[in-house]
Amino acid sequence: MKKIIFGVLFIFSYGLLLAENNETTKPKQIMVPANNAELPAKIELSTTFISQHLWRALPSGNAPAIEPLISFKSGKFSMNAWGAQAVNNSYREFNFYVSHTFKNFTLGLFDYYCPSIQNPNPAFFDYKSESTKHLIEYQIQYNGSKEFPIQLMYGQFVHGFDTKENGKQYFSKYFEVSYAFDFKSYLIKMEVGMTPEKGMYANHATIFNFGFSICNKIRIYENTEIPVIYKLVYNKETQDLYFNIALKLFSF
Repeated sequence: MKKIIFGVLFIFSYGLLLAENNETTKPKQIMVPANNAELPAKIELSTTFISQHLWRALPSGNAPAIEPLISFKSGKFSMNAWGAQAVNNSYREFNFYVSHTFKNFTLGLFDYYCPSIQNPNPAFFDYKSESTKHLIEYQIQYNGSKEFPIQLMYGQFVHGFDTKENGKQYFSKYFEVSYAFDFKSYLIKMEVGMTPEKGMYANHATIFNFGFSICNKIRIYENTEIPVIYKLVYNKETQDLYFNIALKLFSF
């Protein structure tokens, strides 16, 4: 299974890179830079501090976390390595993902590695269904346009520990609608997420994730500013309300 997973990742990445090299420049669209195909390859590094990690209205750990990111971008193709570590060791995660943008759409393939507290150091290259701590997901996202400034995202797991009691795969599905707009110096975003059937997110089809966030920049020294995001999240299934803050400490 490990060879199959890595083979899929390699073929997917190589195919996207070939598509990028053969694609002509597209007209400018809202939220998708028109000159991506003309930009040289580059590497971006960043580190974020967050009061508690939340993912689709599901909390991870019970303490603040440090989240580093390394991103390689070439035109509209992106390859990324992202990690997270809670300060009290209640949560740890490592993700590898690739994506490709064309017109107003982005395709992505994600490998989430999420060790549990009970077994914090499982074999990283274990992709066996019965013992893996990985989740493989594909995503399709509509990035919005001037005529329709709404973002739509669909994600579905295809392998990993997203399993039923009998060991079979749930293939959990997630659909999210979001809308972002500028208000004075603030970027405001609203999002709603749902699952169409029983799976990892809930025991039945439900709209469960309600999020509202405000992003601004604070000046820490002369011309040095850092983005700060305040986010309010409500999970209707668990009836939990979260209020988070995230600061991007370093980015270069």
